[in-house]
Amino acid sequence: MFGNSDDPLNLSLFHPFEEFILPFLRFATSLKTLILGHNMLEGDFPMKGICKWKTLEELDVSWNEFDGQPPLCFASLTKLRVLDLSSNLFDGDLPTFINSLRSLEYLSLLGNNFKGFFSFNSLKFLSKLKVLKISSISIKQQTEMRGSSWRPEFKLRVLELRGCNLEKIPDFLKYQKNMRLVDLSNNTLSGPFPTWILENNPLLEVLYLQYNALHTLRLPSFVHNLRLLDLSDNNFQDTLSDDFGKILSSLRQINLSGNKFKGSLPTSVGEMKDIHAIDFSHNNFSGNVPRSLFMGCHFLKLLKLSHNRFDGQIFPASTNLTWLGTLLVDNNMFTGTIGNGLRNSTMLRMLDMSSNFVTGTIPSWMGKDFLWSILLMSNNFNYLTGPLPATLIENLMILDVRNNELSGRIPQFTNASGISVLLLRGNDLVGPIPRHLCNLSSIRILDLANNKLNESIPCLGNLSLGAEDSEELRFLGGIIPYVDRDMGTYFESLLELDQITPDYVYGLNFSVEFSSKQRYDSYISGALDYMFGLDLSNNELSGEIPEEVGDLVKARSLNLSHNSLAGPIPESFSKMKDIESLDLSFNKLVGPIPFPLTDLNSLAVFNVLLLEPWRDIFHGSGWNLCVYVL
Repeated sequence: MFGNSDDPLNLSLFHPFEEFILPFLRFATSLKTLILGHNMLEGDFPMKGICKWKTLEELDVSWNEFDGQPPLCFASLTKLRVLDLSSNLFDGDLPTFINSLRSLEYLSLLGNNFKGFFSFNSLKFLSKLKVLKISSISIKQQTEMRGSSWRPEFKLRVLELRGCNLEKIPDFLKYQKNMRLVDLSNNTLSGPFPTWILENNPLLEVLYLQYNALHTLRLPSFVHNLRLLDLSDNNFQDTLSDDFGKILSSLRQINLSGNKFKGSLPTSVGEMKDIHAIDFSHNNFSGNVPRSLFMGCHFLKLLKLSHNRFDGQIFPASTNLTWLGTLLVDNNMFTGTIGNGLRNSTMLRMLDMSSNFVTGTIPSWMGKDFLWSILLMSNNFNYLTGPLPATLIENLMILDVRNNELSGRIPQFTNASGISVLLLRGNDLVGPIPRHLCNLSSIRILDLANNKLNESIPCLGNLSLGAEDSEELRFLGGIIPYVDRDMGTYFESLLELDQITPDYVYGLNFSVEFSSKQRYDSYISGALDYMFGLDLSNNELSGEIPEEVGDLVKARSLNLSHNSLAGPIPESFSKMKDIESLDLSFNKLVGPIPFPLTDLNSLAVFNVLLLEPWRDIFHGSGWNLCVYVL
């Protein structure tokens, strides 16, 4: 099939391909490159004959499900330059044949189940090594630190030692002067920030040190070329130095979240002219956000300042962040009104300013000028007043303005077909529930509780409550990513086998709070896939409950309590087979509970103000209720 050509062959077999091809590969003895990545191959490595291919220089079997140990005969592949075994199920001791591969430049063992100890001394003969990637998904692998005085001959450009239980940074790294990427994340490193890594490697572009126990951030004295820095979830308690933004002026992304950084942000952050993503959330920063950040960071796409003690106005008039797509400033001490500076950020898709001290009205331009996906302005201390702009939910997927002081009627929203979560609870909204809400074809959670809505319940049985799935709705089920696709490639194999710096994704988990089963729960990201609910409680609704409400067959929670609803409980409720929480209490309902409701096997909480003759319905019903109120 392949013959014995005098010219070496390069062969890439990407999924899907027919597995019967594999036996024929034994005839391809002159192959130079073999790529089998992303093919869902499983079991023991099936091609032991590959060890006879003396011309092979590149072997990529990544992203399969191979298990057992890699063939020891790989030691005979002395011309091998690239070996990628990543993202498989290989187990046992780390391969001992590695020290025989004297031509090796690229080695990736990421994402397997290797155990035992790895000694860097086993690499001492690999003088050409440029890329080394090791991690442990079983947390059984540790990295041996013996031979700390060893000075390697190789000159690494990329080092990834993720989740290797490292307690200190390997000493041999001090002799590396040409690094482009260093990833020591998810270890147990302690001590001060290793400034020497930056000082020794002026061309370093990416430094991952997240999920360690480092403290005391000190930067080098010169302007550095670093483009991506992640120090999240460590033990830093410093203030940022005045020249922080000047020294790191080339940064594209920075993540300092999950520490205890304190004090004000230095004005020099505005000198980070190329910055695309800033995450300073979950720290103890305070004071005003420097105007230089709003004016100087023109290309900023993500700004995350949540859970600090920042104050002042959120969006000063000087704001010039025209590329900003995600702004998270919740749980701070911002005050004043929603400033006109926000109007310049027309690319915004997600805004969370919940739990601040913001006052005033919601500007009408917030609906007209933006392509929102998620808008969160709820909770605790905000005091937004006035009416809801009719254009506010145009193109929106989530709107949360709970617990403010919004007034007037619910407007005739324009282009609201994409809204999935609409939370208007805890305001001063009046009038009837508008009939156009019955046409929200994508709605999953509708919370209108704790207002002053009156008259009868309209045609809400038409709501889909997630009955139809769509790609747009699946967006709610995961994270909202910020992806930078412009980071460089630091090692090119013969076929550009790997981009060493993959797309760096900030996972922006968002949460939606909703009352169900007599408690208030927070549904984070993917949990929204499983929650469908309607809450009209604590209003002034009257009339009978429409039979059509039973058509909410996807509903898991329905709360109509604390109104003035009259008449019987609709027998159509028996169609809501997924219902887990049903609260009809504190109304004026009469008559028996329909017997078909005993078939609601998922029902865990049934709360209704019952008259004495209704008690018998519970005996012999087979219900396993956690709560019911008589």
